[in-house]
Amino acid sequence: SNLLAIVGAEYIMGYLPPGTHDWNQFRSPAEIQQLMDEAGLEQVNVNGMVLTKPPLCGQWDWKLDPSDVDVNWIGTYKVKLEDRPQQS
Repeated sequence: SNLLAIVGAEYIMGYLPPGTHDWNQFRSPAEIQQLMDEAGLEQVNVNGMVLTKPPLCGQWDWKLDPSDVDVNWIGTYKVKLEDRPQQS
């Protein structure tokens, strides 16, 4: 969950200063998709960034997982073809 990510990264592991994350600023892929639609962009790909093992020794080991976008995720977007200006 987002709460676990915030508490774990900021308070338990100390990877980030306390207060770095604001729960109210977390956005889901669906919320970003709506903003991208309004901006004339379409989604190309969205993947969750999932830790494969705890970073207890300073080693961050991530994998991309399209089915796990609950906390950390990354997306790519492009201009919609129908919104591109016509070239003469």
